[in-house]
Parts: sequence; C-alpha cells; structure tokens
Amino acid sequence: MKKLLIVATLILSATFGGNANAGLITLSADQSDVLVGEMMEITLNATGFDEFDAFSLNVDFDTSVFSFLPTTFTSELSPFAMLWSQVGSGVAIGFVDFIPSSGDFILGKFTLQAIKAGTADFSVVVNEFTLSDPFDILAVATPVNADVLGPVSASVTDVPEPSTLAIFALGLMGLMTRSLKKKS
Repeated sequence: MKKLLIVATLILSATFGGNANAGLITLSADQSDVLVGEMMEITLNATGFDEFDAFSLNVDFDTSVFSFLPTTFTSELSPFAMLWSQVGSGVAIGFVDFIPSSGDFILGKFTLQAIKAGTADFSVVVNEFTLSDPFDILAVATPVNADVLGPVSASVTDVPEPSTLAIFALGLMGLMTRSLKKKS
C-alpha cells in the first residue's frame, strides 16, 4: 500500500509539475556606459509564455539619471492594447487584449536619454500576468507565471569640458601669431 501511494504521488507530481512552466522576461541594454545627453536602448524579450491577455509591469531605474522617451516605445504585441508611461520609479507598461498572446516576442523596446552623471540599476517588477475568460467577465483571471532575468546596470559620465589651461594656451598662441604678423 505504501509503495502504491509513493508511485501515485510521483505520477501526480510529474503530471501537475509540468504545468508550472514560467515565461521568461530578459532585460537588456545596448550599452553600459554613456555620456550625459546620449541615448541608451532598453529591450524586454519574452520567451516561453503560455497564453495571456493582460499584464502589468514596471522597469525600475533612477529617473534622475535617465529620462524615458515615450515616442520610441515599440513592441511585437498589439500597439492598440499596450500602454506605457514614465512613473517616479521608471517606466510602467500595461497590456490588455481580447485575443490571447503566447510564445516568444519583444515585450517592449524603448530609448532612454542620460540626463545626469551617475549609475542606474535597471530591474523588472512584474505586477500581473493573467489569462481571462472572455465569456465570463466576472470570473477571476488565471495567473500566468513570469520570471525575470536581470538586473542591468549603466553608468553615465559628464561630457568632458576643455581644461582652462588648454584654453589659455590657445589664446596665448593667438596673441603670439598676431604680434608676429604685425612685425612682418
């Protein structure tokens, strides 16, 4: 009897354990060092997702170091079902559609502008990934597992300014050139 319970437990674990697959969101940046004023592109790749029709997540970073450029946001998901905006902690991204999505896709890609010297860590916080029942709007949505691979760091440095000594030397050379032309 004890052996039968162990075998039954193993079969049930194998059957239901396979349904716990999670989609993976990978956060990446096209560069890790930028100058003030330069642009940096952030990409959120999604792989292995089961069907979902709604999600809400944040890409958190230091908004005093980088500024989100909303016109640069793109996604492979329906643009009519996607919302995004800069919030105090970074960028909030939401999606609601009546047609479920699944598989591998670019969840979002956007550009940030470096506005101040400093270091920023980028991370993804998943608030919700769900699949609703389109025939029962009052039914509770089924959660969809979503794991995140990250975080990413980036450094911003000030644009180097010409040194005072170099400017002084250029001025002195200009005065010497002018005085030599007058003597000739």
